[in-house]
Amino acid sequence: MTRTGLGATLFLLLTLGTASAQTSLYGHANGFAQTRTVSDGTSVELRGYLTEFGFRNRTEIDQNRRAGFDLNLGMNLLDSWSPYLRYGELSLQGPRGQLALFYGPTVLTQSNRWLSLMHQDPDNLPIALDYGNASALQLPVGVTAVDGLSYQLPTVADRLVLAAALIPAEQLGGETGYSFAATLNTGAVRTLAGFEINGAYANAQMVRLMSDVEIDRTRIGLLTQASQNTLTDGARQTVLLYGFWPWRLADHLTNAKAMLGVNRTEDQNDDAAVQLYFSFLDEVPVTSKLSFYGFSEAEWEIQAETFTFYFGAGARLTF
Repeated sequence: MTRTGLGATLFLLLTLGTASAQTSLYGHANGFAQTRTVSDGTSVELRGYLTEFGFRNRTEIDQNRRAGFDLNLGMNLLDSWSPYLRYGELSLQGPRGQLALFYGPTVLTQSNRWLSLMHQDPDNLPIALDYGNASALQLPVGVTAVDGLSYQLPTVADRLVLAAALIPAEQLGGETGYSFAATLNTGAVRTLAGFEINGAYANAQMVRLMSDVEIDRTRIGLLTQASQNTLTDGARQTVLLYGFWPWRLADHLTNAKAMLGVNRTEDQNDDAAVQLYFSFLDEVPVTSKLSFYGFSEAEWEIQAETFTFYFGAGARLTF
């Protein structure tokens, strides 16, 4: 099913389901200002693309089964106001697990949520995973939305979750994709291992291992992943260290996040490009619905000898 087709199906279900009290509206209004500094100078930018809203519905079929949908739309609060599909899901859940038709992250790349402090953060995950260099060689890094059909087994021993997804080629002669993930969550420790074949790109494979631990409200983790494309002969390796912790700023208790990473991309000529990355984000909650935040972000392309630094602040309102 194409993105347009899934969007039309979800819109139809939304129209039919809005009369039900079980359909809820949710969203986040998010805007920020930032400075962007490169070797040629500094510019000031206003951004509202983190704004989103959506509709959810859960309908009980019987005591053991329920069906639902989730339609999530993104928009630029400060610009066009034209909504676009960020995520969509049609699901059926029962004693034997959950089956879902989806557009968005795969069962593997849903682990990107482990890197988020505020649902959507102003530090840019595609930059952290160096999507620019990787996409030129059609190397997946885990930030591309796809269509698919997923199945998740019932949780084993309240700790282990096993999930898989089928990603159709959507064109004659194309390569069908597959995504697999296993997640072990003991509360204090979370570990994920998984791999994808022909996910974001045909002839491409990606493997990810991710784990973090929480001690005294501080969570520290490590993401490692590698990808390759047999058609372009490119390869990529990523190591990303991340952490979350609360701390007090004057009279306010704030939530902080930091990420430090290195990406290495190798092309068909065995030429390597290395990128270093760092970001820091601090959220100051005012109420349960409103918060302000400040952030900084930097990337350094070693071989290209280019450096980009971002510094900004914004506000987020949840509804």
